[in-house]
Amino acid sequence: SGVRQNLGFEAAAVTPNGRSVFVGTEGALVQDGPAASITSTSPVRILRFDERTGRLERQYVYVTDPVAETPVPPTAFSVNGLVELLPLGNEHLLAMERSFSVGAPGTGNTIKLYDVRIGGATDVDRATSIADLRRVRPVRKELLLDLRDLGIPLDNIEGMVLGPELPDGRQSLILVSDNNFAAAQFTQFLLFAVD
Repeated sequence: SGVRQNLGFEAAAVTPNGRSVFVGTEGALVQDGPAASITSTSPVRILRFDERTGRLERQYVYVTDPVAETPVPPTAFSVNGLVELLPLGNEHLLAMERSFSVGAPGTGNTIKLYDVRIGGATDVDRATSIADLRRVRPVRKELLLDLRDLGIPLDNIEGMVLGPELPDGRQSLILVSDNNFAAAQFTQFLLFAVD
């Protein structure tokens, strides 16, 4: 049981009112189900803490997509996970999933942004295991953007924050890569205007 290697807490952010902190595991805990693969999703946990007391208030299930691209060769490393959360309120978040496959076309990175709604999701705070998803209602997620649609090379994008308001009144959204201090990777910032 417990955290899989390098698939522990990855996403963390404070709600706009400063009252709650959301934290998410990148992949499923061993007792909760499989890590994402080409053929399987992964049930990860999103935790909500009270910022003032540090007390864990709730835990929810977020089901990641399968790995986006088959690695080359098929036995090479691949991963998909929840890498960032951006709370817009206590029950509304943006989520970022990052998939990587060795040898896949381009840089092997696939990044997707999701609109996540917690309302109606099961609180699994007391559950030792969430492997039986028939008894659990996960958070609802809706795809907002698959960054492959931009037609640009993508690195290991794992960070997301609301930036300043733009001159036209729209909200800015900034994404940033984690280049792992690797010579073969690059630092990347993407700026979006959100209506």
